[in-house]
Order: sequence, then structure tokens, then C-alpha cells
Amino acid sequence: MSNDEELCLNKIRKGGIDREEGISELFELYSLPFKRYFIKHRLSAADADDLVQESFINIVRYCSTFRNECEIRIWLWKIARNCMLTFFRKQKAPHEEIDGYSETIPDPKTCVDPGPTLEDCVKRAFLRFSEQDHERAEMLTLATIQGWTTKELAELLGRSLGATREYISQCRKHFKPFLDVCRDYI
Repeated sequence: MSNDEELCLNKIRKGGIDREEGISELFELYSLPFKRYFIKHRLSAADADDLVQESFINIVRYCSTFRNECEIRIWLWKIARNCMLTFFRKQKAPHEEIDGYSETIPDPKTCVDPGPTLEDCVKRAFLRFSEQDHERAEMLTLATIQGWTTKELAELLGRSLGATREYISQCRKHFKPFLDVCRDYI
């Protein structure tokens, strides 16, 4: 797939009709995965569509600066992720009140309403975890659900392989207490 992506970027760089063709082909490859990614992170379908458009605007805008420092697909996903993070930052109030903020993880038994099955319970636990620690939840999604390698995650995070492995391990440790309530289903 990387060859297709490279051809698309080259067409976009050429301009003219090639540019339109390259954008269309890249959009066909990535618009649906980007939209699913945004919706998984609890954005509405309309917001997800807007972020897909914003992602492609940025891809076109910055494709001439791409220097093959990482795989093309990682670069594309970085752009989509950055668009989403910018969206989340803009959604927050400019001066959030932090006096009542607690850094302790709440008791999962009070946070998670277990569903009728283990799968429902785990999904709800992950949603709660995502609400509390969005970035770690995103990393677990990329590592476990989307199957990204440690090397790909390291490039995305801008960390060494060892630091990335440790970070993913810490993400799992932070998520584990949220699963305690699901032990009843085992």
C-alpha cells in the first residue's frame, strides 16, 4: 500500500489534473479509516467528516514538506491525529477550573456500569478510561486494535523503541484498574 500512497503524494506535488487525481485516490484509501478512527474517539459523524476534510487539507498543504523520515502511512496518521487533538483542544474551555481535579483513578466499580456480557463490560471500561486518559487510550487502540508495531508507534510519538515499549506498558497498567469490575464475567 505504501507504493500507492507514494504515487498519490507525487501526483499531488505535480499539481494540475494529477493533483486532483492523487487527492481522490488518497481520499479513497484513507477517508473511511480516518472517519472510523475519529468516531472511535467519540466524535459525532459530522465532526468526524469535518476532521477528515481538515486532515486532507493538511495533507495537501504539507505534502511538499514530507521527506520520507517515516513511512507515508504513519505521516498521514500523524496528520489525522494532530487534527483530532487540535479539535479537542479547541473544544475545551479556555480557562478550565482545576481546583477540584484529582489525579487518582476513581474506583472502577463506581464508574463502570457493567453490561450483560464481558465484551460490553470491557467496552464500557475502555470508554471510561478514554474519558479520563484520552492519549493513553489512543495508544492502546493503535497498539492492540489496529496492530501498529512498536517501531511505528515510536515514530508517531517521537520516542525511542525502549521508551515506547515502556509507555505502552504504562498505558496498560493505567487501564488495568478499569477492568477490575469485569472480573465477575470471567
